[in-house]
Amino acid sequence: MAETITEEALDLLLAEVRRVENLRNAPVQDRSRRRLEQIAAAGVIVWNRVGRDRLTTEMVAAEAGCSIGTIYRYFPDRVALFDHIAPDRDESPLEPRP
Repeated sequence: MAETITEEALDLLLAEVRRVENLRNAPVQDRSRRRLEQIAAAGVIVWNRVGRDRLTTEMVAAEAGCSIGTIYRYFPDRVALFDHIAPDRDESPLEPRP
């Protein structure tokens, strides 16, 4: 018998697929996943510090303690980084959703 999936679970799954699709290189190893998490966390910190419009990939790299090349390994541009850390909205990723 086929297992049914709720709409909410499907939405969550599709959102995660979209997030991974925005990556230039999806992480395979645990080390790569941890690096991607560090970059995303640094993106959130910088976003909240300077705002979306002033955020640069250089700032995120400095906050994450990695090179700018590492940022571009995962994200083709800062818009892809925005999509990863705060999909479907323009405000700060730490502000509550309405």
